[in-house]
Amino acid sequence: MLILALVFAASCDKAQEIPGLLFSNGAAENRPRVVLSSPVPGSSAVAPDTRIFIEFNMPMDHEATQNAFTITGSVPLTGTFRWEGLRMYYDLDAPLQPGESHVMRLSSSARSRDGFTLDVDHIVHFIVGSRIDAPAVTAASPANNSQAVDANTVIRLVFSRDMQCASVESAFSISPSASGDFTWDSPASFTYRPHQPLQFAVTYSVTISTGAKDTEGIPLASVYTLTFQVGNDFEGPTVTALYEIGNPSPLVDGIAGVYKDSDFTAYFDEAMDFSSTQNNFSLIRLADDSSVAGSFQWNSLFTRLTFVPASPLEPENEYRLEISDGAQDTAGNALSPACRVRFRVDNSAGALNSNYMTLALAEKTSPGGAQTLSTDPDVMTTITVAGSGTAPGALMTVRLEFSHSLDLSSVPESVYIRKLIGPVGTTEQIIAMSFASTGGLTNNVLIIDFSGIGANEYELELTGGRVGIRSAANGGESGTWMNGDLAIYFRVTE
Repeated sequence: MLILALVFAASCDKAQEIPGLLFSNGAAENRPRVVLSSPVPGSSAVAPDTRIFIEFNMPMDHEATQNAFTITGSVPLTGTFRWEGLRMYYDLDAPLQPGESHVMRLSSSARSRDGFTLDVDHIVHFIVGSRIDAPAVTAASPANNSQAVDANTVIRLVFSRDMQCASVESAFSISPSASGDFTWDSPASFTYRPHQPLQFAVTYSVTISTGAKDTEGIPLASVYTLTFQVGNDFEGPTVTALYEIGNPSPLVDGIAGVYKDSDFTAYFDEAMDFSSTQNNFSLIRLADDSSVAGSFQWNSLFTRLTFVPASPLEPENEYRLEISDGAQDTAGNALSPACRVRFRVDNSAGALNSNYMTLALAEKTSPGGAQTLSTDPDVMTTITVAGSGTAPGALMTVRLEFSHSLDLSSVPESVYIRKLIGPVGTTEQIIAMSFASTGGLTNNVLIIDFSGIGANEYELELTGGRVGIRSAANGGESGTWMNGDLAIYFRVTE
């Protein structure tokens, strides 16, 4: 027993020489504690010039304590350690910046010079600046999710506090894209004015990303989104009626009897976008697929469009009037359905001059007996001018009867005669023209006296088309014309 007691006593004396870290962390009074730190726990927002330090209640193992220290956050922080007594400073290489968030941590591995460690980690969360709450958008115009917004609207946002204007403008976006300018009413509110009106029936989304910061650099807590819809009309317009002006009955597909001097009016069930409607309007002559030029007239409500052709339509021809679905109303909705009407220009509805003028009869009346002249360009009529021989100065009279009354001013420059065979130098001239009437027509007969007619072959040419012989106007109708030039060939024999 004596031997065992001596061994136990020796063991206890030896244990007093072993460092406390090989046993438990020791009694509470032996373990180090953090008595003060900067920032302090729970401080949340700190000034940018805050100095970083941790103060202990006893001397610390510098190396172990510095190794236990970290500071992390939205941006990295670097610095150097220095000690003043029981206080460990971490001197930053650059000042703290407003808006940055950080976590300062001293882990429990920090220990005193006696080898005792901290009981728990020391952790401080903080944000640099005068406040920890993020700025926010407090008001918006147009309101979020609003409809029927005017196309000329501006976008106005108000923040909960003053902002860094450049950061907000960089964080701003609008979809679909709409370029515009920023105007700041104050550091806390701005107006965005698009350069062009916004598109009807389109939903726009305005976004402010977290790149937007207040004057202390604190960003928005989350992305802000504003959505609104321009206009409230999503129904396509229709053509309710299409008229030939002066005709109380609407145009229908396949109709005949349209005046060649007609203007055309389309009625819509709502206001139209004049540019897209005019760009998608066409009047086509089907014979050669040519487009008819003209001008447009609108009523004040843009619900009625009148097309005025630049010149009369071609008689006895078919046309197609079309307003395609590229035409839009003021809300941007496409015409539905497209409007297409085919019609024929002629006088079947009573328009006197909506048929071509024709030559009803051509004859030689003197000298000698009357002889009919063929109007077929492939036929040469042989006629006799009794007693004329080949002597220059012989006279011949030709009578031409037309289907319409003539516009006398259009005749003189539209009649020509020329010799087809013979020496150069022999001439034939028109020495007189006169007019007569038949039936209910006036001046529809042209009487021509020629001189210098001898034994030869001749071509009598009448200019047709719009620039040739025209008929007289009739009421509101302009004159008509022959479909083309007309040549009459005849041979004079002795």
